[in-house]
Amino acid sequence: MSTDPTEARARSGSPARSFGNNFTFVTIAAAVLVAVRHSGIVLGVDAETAWLGTWPALGIFILLAVSGYLLVPSWQRDPRLVPYIGARMIRIFPALAAVVFLTVFVLGPLLTTFLPSEYFGSPQTWRYLLTLLLNPQYSLPGVFADNPVPFVINGSLWSVPAQFVVYLLVPLVALIRMRALRGATWIAIGAVSAWASVNPAMADTIIWGNRASEFLIVWPCFCVGAAIRELVGKPKVRWAAVALVVTVAGYLFVPQTIQLLNWILVPLVVVTVGAARAPLLPSAGRFGNPTFGIFLTGFPVQQTLIALFGTEHAWVSLGATVVIAVGLGYASAWTIERDSRVWFNDRIKAAFRARGGVPDTAVITPEAARPRERSGG
Repeated sequence: MSTDPTEARARSGSPARSFGNNFTFVTIAAAVLVAVRHSGIVLGVDAETAWLGTWPALGIFILLAVSGYLLVPSWQRDPRLVPYIGARMIRIFPALAAVVFLTVFVLGPLLTTFLPSEYFGSPQTWRYLLTLLLNPQYSLPGVFADNPVPFVINGSLWSVPAQFVVYLLVPLVALIRMRALRGATWIAIGAVSAWASVNPAMADTIIWGNRASEFLIVWPCFCVGAAIRELVGKPKVRWAAVALVVTVAGYLFVPQTIQLLNWILVPLVVVTVGAARAPLLPSAGRFGNPTFGIFLTGFPVQQTLIALFGTEHAWVSLGATVVIAVGLGYASAWTIERDSRVWFNDRIKAAFRARGGVPDTAVITPEAARPRERSGG
């Protein structure tokens, strides 16, 4: 997911560094929150961690809000469609492919209750590869059959198609010349998406393996993040403080407003925290950004630990899941994600130089993460 403000150092092969904001810290925390919530679900209703599974899906909402806030200026500084779409694909698909192939060809054969011939002879095994085409598949034959949440391999996959498609709206909305009208358009898209996601008809609508209501439920956060960037620039801390108080009050005393708060006020709080300058927090990106790796691996790691060790020590299992997922996230950031960005930047830059001397600047730049005050346009 395109929430990494530390990508620019990929060309040198050295660890990414912070560029003076807290977005890397925010996205890492959000990915860990996703893993913790999922652990609360898959450890089962009888585990002492079950209450964690009742949390709202704050982690994914935070990640989408940050993406909206960062991708708008990224496009404005380099409005070339091929590099933009390519950068989004490089951000998602290499790590996704690694997780999918390791799941099908390593994790599945090791943990299935089927014989190897039955496992690899099942159409369900090969259907799982459709996940690489943004058609999420959630089961493999005989894998996690005895877990409290049986047969579900990776519950994080449902939001990946929604994330990728909403990224493609950025160049379309950017065709509008007036900044204020672009901001209003993002608000309108978010409002329509929010309404559609709770429309009962959307719950029964399946598009390329994706339930439309789930597909749309994350879009408002992206749209609000994008609208804040267009209309405000860098939000004032006092606004976020008020939004945080209102959000906490709503969570505690008016639970029926929680989803609305997640769509509107949580993005405001998140981007304000991300854009602020604070001691120590900017250094979270010093060793790279493991966000997407944590997001992709937390669920299958927890399911694997349950399959191997059960749910008797739920907190230990949850803690081990977070540690392992963070480790895998950094491994992905240092290898697959970094190398694919280097390859992509080299190819794109070479192609554009050959076509007429496009300035030799990295396709993925640190400026994409720097909050700036609103300017005209």
